Amino acid sequence: TSQMCINNNRNVLIVKTESQEIRIPYEQLSLSFETINSENESTNDVSEPISKETNEKINSAESEFERKLEELKNQGFTNEIVVRRVLTNQKGDMERTVKRLQVIKENMEKKQKMMELRRQQKPMKPAERFADKLKELNDKGHTNVKLNIRFLKRNNGDVE
Repeated sequence: TSQMCINNNRNVLIVKTESQEIRIPYEQLSLSFETINSENESTNDVSEPISKETNEKINSAESEFERKLEELKNQGFTNEIVVRRVLTNQKGDMERTVKRLQVIKENMEKKQKMMELRRQQKPMKPAERFADKLKELNDKGHTNVKLNIRFLKRNNGDVE
């Protein structure tokens, strides 16, 4: 007994038998219109061959998908992995795909800006961050700086 399943995420055809699992990349598959008719082989478990019309539909859908990928690439969406995933998730709807890709692109730009700002900023030492609060505590007679910093950290800078 063998079992076939299609794994869309990895672009491979998986054929499982009792003893092994075979993974065949789609690029290596060729669709054939011939049936298996050998005297030694039984055709009881073989599914019907793909009709020419079905094959043409598959090829036209694939070429349409590739055309859409190229169009999106020309619009500036260059990360092919992300574009493929979003186009597939949006079931080929270009308008929804473009909107979603724009949101992803904006979020990535925001994230990069925030990371750049963080790189540019020097982290402040607690003594610098709480300088005015430490002076206020010192004026009230609390002179142990380490203890005061610990207290301010614990209370989010609140002196009260």
